[in-house]
Amino acid sequence: MKFCMLICQLQNLKEVLYLIVILLLFYYIVGFRQGDFSLVLVQIDAALQEHSDPFYVDMDNVSNVSYDPKIHQLCFKYKKGSEDFGELLNIGGTSSKTLYGPKNIHQPDEIERFLDFAEAFRVKLEQRGYKLDKWKR
Repeated sequence: MKFCMLICQLQNLKEVLYLIVILLLFYYIVGFRQGDFSLVLVQIDAALQEHSDPFYVDMDNVSNVSYDPKIHQLCFKYKKGSEDFGELLNIGGTSSKTLYGPKNIHQPDEIERFLDFAEAFRVKLEQRGYKLDKWKR
């Protein structure tokens, strides 16, 4: 029930796509909208019952976006001098053998759309004059 309430809370982002990702050893629901490049992370528990308050990524503070397809890791790197390095997201999903967190998460369409979002944001960064890491999908 709490999970459903969370999704309703995030609906203010209208036309947001949700994706469950792993950030270090924590699981997150990621909501994003390409129209204004909004990105929100909400930490969830393994049973999808408990969640944190939404964390809205400061996209004006992002200076690089990179992706490592071998390990399915997407990185939104913050500008130098920022308090944190950035957001490092493992977007490959989970299997039945996953030890901690939700099992059997398989979202290939959502992953592709999230990568489309990241690529579009890279174009915006390039237009602003940022030098970006290589991108390989």
